[in-house]
Amino acid sequence: LKEQFAGWPGSWDISTKWKSSSDLGKLELSHGEFYGDEKDFGIKTGEDARFYGFSRKLDKPFNSEGKTLVLRYSVKHEGDWGCGGAYIKLLPGGDSFDAPNFGGDPPYAVMFG
Repeated sequence: LKEQFAGWPGSWDISTKWKSSSDLGKLELSHGEFYGDEKDFGIKTGEDARFYGFSRKLDKPFNSEGKTLVLRYSVKHEGDWGCGGAYIKLLPGGDSFDAPNFGGDPPYAVMFG
C-alpha cells in the first residue's frame, strides 16, 4: 500500500470527536514548502498547538504471520514545533473501530514515531 493522498480525504476518516472542535486543527493536502515531485502529496497540519487524527481502513485484512512486516512513513517538519509528535499506529481494526473518536490512546498493534 503506497498512499499519495490523491482525492483527499477520499477513503480517510478525519477524527472529529476525540477532542473539542476548538482543540482540533484542520488538515490540508499539500506538497509542503519544499518538494521534488509535484505529484507527491502529503497531509499538512494547518494550525499550531492543535490536535490531529485521521485513519483509514485497509482495503483487505492482512496476516503477517511467518512474514516480515515493513511499515514506513515519512514526516517533514517545516514549522517551528515547540512540542508534539507525529506517530503512525497500526490498529486491530474490525467493525468496532470508531473513526470519529480515534485519537489519544486507542489499542494498537504497532506504534512508532
